[in-house]
Amino acid sequence: MDKRYFVHIDENSNHFTDIDQIINFVNGFRHTRNWEDELIKILENTKKFNYKLKKETMKNRKEIYNRIDSERDYQDEKWGSRRQMDGTPDEEKPIAEWINYMEYHISRAKEKVYLLDKEAALHELRKVTALGVRAMEIHGCPERK
Repeated sequence: MDKRYFVHIDENSNHFTDIDQIINFVNGFRHTRNWEDELIKILENTKKFNYKLKKETMKNRKEIYNRIDSERDYQDEKWGSRRQMDGTPDEEKPIAEWINYMEYHISRAKEKVYLLDKEAALHELRKVTALGVRAMEIHGCPERK
């Protein structure tokens, strides 16, 4: 068996860590003898090691930044007129006020996590992140040292 298709723990404990490894294994070995038995053994080990084969998470930082930027555009569109009505431009709001806005949405995210609503929690997290960006647009963003 070609070892690149799974993680090797010891001679008896091979397991998959993601769905792509399973697909590659099947494509690479489906024409060999007893590949089904080997697949079942590795899947059993995968289960034994309690690997949760989940959909791949979004790892593309550029796409994440695009979504945060989209949230910023939405916030400007939604709250622009309100800023004019209350007479306090964003530029005059202290950092503490931005942190209060962020804490409000963090508390909502915590509530969503408590209710096991991961998707809604991530929506709140996107809002928190965009609020942090707005605060830094106004007050600056120090470089990492």
